[in-house]
Amino acid sequence: MPFRSHRTLAACLLAALLAMTGGCASLGGYDTPVVDAYGFFDGRKVIDAVAVRDGEGLILIFARLRFDRRQWQDDALLTPEDLGLFLRNDDDYAPRLELRLDASGRLLGHRLRYGNHSADWHDASARADALRITVHDADRLAGHLDLVTPRHEAHIDFDLPLLAFGPLPRSGTPLPADGGEPGRFLLEKSRAAWGGDLDRVLALMTPRERSAALGSHDDEGLRGDLGMSGSSFFMLKQRMAIPYVERVAGGVQDGDTAWVDFIGSDGIIGHHDITGTVVLVRDRGGYWRVDRVITADEIERELDVLEYGESPR
Repeated sequence: MPFRSHRTLAACLLAALLAMTGGCASLGGYDTPVVDAYGFFDGRKVIDAVAVRDGEGLILIFARLRFDRRQWQDDALLTPEDLGLFLRNDDDYAPRLELRLDASGRLLGHRLRYGNHSADWHDASARADALRITVHDADRLAGHLDLVTPRHEAHIDFDLPLLAFGPLPRSGTPLPADGGEPGRFLLEKSRAAWGGDLDRVLALMTPRERSAALGSHDDEGLRGDLGMSGSSFFMLKQRMAIPYVERVAGGVQDGDTAWVDFIGSDGIIGHHDITGTVVLVRDRGGYWRVDRVITADEIERELDVLEYGESPR
């Protein structure tokens, strides 16, 4: 039996309705964020936007592409580097208008950036009235931008959650103490891989994974990974793909994706204790699979960058 659960749908309120009701901005789901930003900059339609508080004041960004919020969700952490990662940005072409505000919300500077390429800030203090802030709460920033310069032109209305660099709550429904279906699946898959139970490993695979492991039984007789690798090496690769999960420590589920926090160990030659998150994805048939693993070591390195401004040497 595949591990299954039902999908829930969430509806988003339009910015106009938020303004009428005085409601606060919401984060929404990580893959369907509530982004109330409407307008254009240099002839480009605003597709995504974010407002972030940092040590120097506020940063307001309007982008032509959608931010890769999966990165934010995976490690439950927001870093300056995350604001340069976008979906479907194969050519590193992600035009975005960045505004630097002081702590009170007064416009200080602006710049246009593409992808991760650097760009100089332009002093906007003489045009501070181009930005009109209507709401500036602890968790919300709303207003209107009418910026016209010899270089750029932007006309944008926005009502956004006000974030901060550092730990970021994941969107989704919290998992129960035992991890729910995703957590139970992860425990069982981990125990099967590390316990050497080949039959159970195969039984817990999605149909596509099982086909790749066993190969085709048609006239061509294509051999799968198990036949080509041999059972010992095949099981070694299974252990390399998933840590030994001692217990589930929490997590969330958002639709067909679950982030399961775990405490366990890793290491093919010698075990060492680790903590982290396993991201599980469910296919249309209701079968879960491991999509990616994020360890606490990776998160600590990102926190070091936040604190020291560069990776420690």
